[in-house]
Amino acid sequence: MVDDSGLQLIQDSSTGYLPFDPYEYRRYTLTSKKLVSIANSGNPVYLCRFAQLFPFNGRQNEPEEEFSAGQCVEIQVVLDSKKLVARYYTPISGTIKAFDVMIKVVRNGELTPLFEKPDRTLLGVKQIKIRGPFGRPLIPAAVWTNDVLQYKLQMLSTVPTDVSLDQKQLTILAGWRDSQNTPIGRVPRKGTTNAALESDFLLNRWTRLLFIAAGSGLAPYLQIVNDHFLPENKVVYAYSTVTSSNPGELAIKAGDGVLTMKHYLDGYAHGLNVRTGLEGAFPMAATVPLCGVKEMTNSKFRLVNCVHSESDLFGEDILAGAAFASTGGILKVAHVVSEPAGNVPLFRDDPRYERTMYSGRLEVGLLESILEEFEDGLEPHVIICGPAAFERDVYTYLIDEIGLDHRDIT
Repeated sequence: MVDDSGLQLIQDSSTGYLPFDPYEYRRYTLTSKKLVSIANSGNPVYLCRFAQLFPFNGRQNEPEEEFSAGQCVEIQVVLDSKKLVARYYTPISGTIKAFDVMIKVVRNGELTPLFEKPDRTLLGVKQIKIRGPFGRPLIPAAVWTNDVLQYKLQMLSTVPTDVSLDQKQLTILAGWRDSQNTPIGRVPRKGTTNAALESDFLLNRWTRLLFIAAGSGLAPYLQIVNDHFLPENKVVYAYSTVTSSNPGELAIKAGDGVLTMKHYLDGYAHGLNVRTGLEGAFPMAATVPLCGVKEMTNSKFRLVNCVHSESDLFGEDILAGAAFASTGGILKVAHVVSEPAGNVPLFRDDPRYERTMYSGRLEVGLLESILEEFEDGLEPHVIICGPAAFERDVYTYLIDEIGLDHRDIT
């Protein structure tokens, strides 16, 4: 049976429609691929888009929201030898209907070379099997819900109870402080005995983050950046008023909700003003990101990205686009290049994108200097993502050499 949307509903004789199962393979095709690393890279990286084949096999409670940071999918392909090969990848955007992943080509690999060679392209192959999502989201979906926003308001006496919902959301996300000048929802975990405050802090732990990546371990950070600074199909709230001076621009007032529809990665997005019903381009820096406005929450996102050479860098457009979409230097990037060539063109220089290049290998001194930037407030949460040996060594450095609490490291 197929409904009006083309969704094929599969019915069970005893229980009705089958429930959604992330372990069930679904049929996809590769609709596009784009080189996103340096052209002469030894291990090029491609941005690949997969779309579910029509008609869709519908399931009860099938997720409709975008993938969350921390989730992954398994992609299975049949090789020419009829051998099945499956690998796990991190979607950086999209839903289970259509999503994007960055795939790094490993020369002696079985699967990834298929994404590089024109004569063995996967474009148009009708039976790529994919299942998921797997993994617990790093950022709870609850941070986007009105229930959590209203719960936070109940903790405070400084916010009027008769303000509109839009104003409530603006108030919370902008990072109002209580009478003790503590940022709303950002109570230090250490020493906290109140379970409600503990839970509230954990929902907002991502206001100050240090992400340490190696190789393709950068992909989950791109997920987080998209969630915080480049959300699509979500309503963001204006922190300041913007007038439209040119055709195609969208006028917004402080407190307006704007549904983001497309990001241009230059600081602007295309959106719909929920109050006026008008569409147009508007500056994302005029809206409140998920982590709050830096001047009020003191949010900081720091990335330490370790690669073999400059040609292995990827995701620069997203990192720069997120920096352009934020304010006050919330995001900073440190690329650690073990064997720099010095002659590879990087993303254009722009003072809004604070990026530093380091030669050599990751050392304790660099980690200490970056952690010193967080001494003005709450300790950061640290995420390590990369090869197993890399994760083990960095974790040891942070615990034994620097003295971080293991509860602050993922």
